[in-house]
Amino acid sequence: MINLLNQLRLAYFTGLAAADPFTAAKGLFDGWAGKFRLVATGVFVLVLVISGIVYSAGGRELKGAAKKKMGDTIIGVIVVSGGAMFVAWLLAFVQQNGLN
Repeated sequence: MINLLNQLRLAYFTGLAAADPFTAAKGLFDGWAGKFRLVATGVFVLVLVISGIVYSAGGRELKGAAKKKMGDTIIGVIVVSGGAMFVAWLLAFVQQNGLN
């Protein structure tokens, strides 16, 4: 946590001194976005594997619950991936066009 605060502080002060204030923040964002996407994908895969095992080994009631969990997980994958891509697109758009 302290490392993150130090990185944010460095990005802030570097942004004040540099000509483009988004350069340091973009590097920091790209690093954290990649790590977040990697961890989120790992968690989603783990949940899907566990749901698949429950679905194949369970009875009628467990199969219904496993199907619901798989559907929720797939929706979560779409939201996380889409959200990260939207933020990256928005950052690139603002850097290219400015805030006119």
